[in-house]
Amino acid sequence: MVDAAGTIYKPSGVLALVQTGSTPRLLASYKTVGEVTVKKAAKTTLSSVTLLYLVPTEQKVTEMRYEGKPGGLLLEK
Repeated sequence: MVDAAGTIYKPSGVLALVQTGSTPRLLASYKTVGEVTVKKAAKTTLSSVTLLYLVPTEQKVTEMRYEGKPGGLLLEK
């Protein structure tokens, strides 16, 4: 995510739904500093992923980039 000033924000957390056998589980990982990492557990199936970003309240995200490359999805200005 990038704000109007060009500041880049990396994910600070992740929420994921995983299936272990017939039991659905919610996986959550969060860091206020540094990059968040998640490792896939054996014998699980991933069904959805939500990335969480921490952006200061006075800033507004204007672009979502893929692999940090400019020209991504423009968001509301």
